[in-house]
Amino acid sequence: MSSNKPSADNPTAVFRCVARRHMGAEFRLYDAMLAIVMAAKDTTGWEPGEPLPTCYAKTATLANMIDRSMEQVRVMAAMLESAGWIVDLNAMERRRNMRGKYLTVNYRVLTHEEYAATYPDCCPALRYDPETGEPIKPGQLAPGLVRENVRRMIRVEEFPEEWLDAIADAIAARKTKSSTGNPV
Repeated sequence: MSSNKPSADNPTAVFRCVARRHMGAEFRLYDAMLAIVMAAKDTTGWEPGEPLPTCYAKTATLANMIDRSMEQVRVMAAMLESAGWIVDLNAMERRRNMRGKYLTVNYRVLTHEEYAATYPDCCPALRYDPETGEPIKPGQLAPGLVRENVRRMIRVEEFPEEWLDAIADAIAARKTKSSTGNPV
């Protein structure tokens, strides 16, 4: 098993980001959905390079897989969807039960590589130096993460990217107590 961490045997290895670094508790649902997709991949005649098959499962099945309530699964799915890790393929066509809850989920699950291609500069910065283990001084977040954090704070999707960048720059300037380049 090869490692991507620098060592005496492999000094040129670099740290490789994975989906788990981007998520909190919702990773549990993402991992279950990815497991369903990978199982379907083996039975559907999937070819390498194609998008992964669709994740189609009942909410109750997902709740049983991750040992959480159905409401927690719905909340986690909403978090994954808003972050872009899963794409709802038929939001308008899903059936509801008598209480108004969705019966099934039909999502396209993105791998880390697809997510990073869709959202460039989204990977979190390293906290520790891979060679020495010493803490790395905190710096600015990747621009994509700052923009997403601003979008979550203000809960508005329709702002132009330039406005989000300006707000993010203003927040960064306030944190560093500098006004240079602060457009606000």
